[in-house]
Amino acid sequence: MVIRLICAGHTPQQAEQWAAGLDCWAGGTDEDGTAFACHVAGLWSMRAARSDSLAAQNRAALARSYAAWRLR
Repeated sequence: MVIRLICAGHTPQQAEQWAAGLDCWAGGTDEDGTAFACHVAGLWSMRAARSDSLAAQNRAALARSYAAWRLR
């Protein structure tokens, strides 16, 4: 959901603040969040590489941007 919120125009920080209200997100550590972001970036990058879909390309770029934000 974090990636979808970023796609809708929210900053990564805003998206994570919203997600913090969810039990599945609130129980994790900062390292868990970074691992999640990197995993999702890899997943969408793989999907984009296997597809001509512009939506997949865009989601992969957003996911990579989010992962880079988490890693800074």
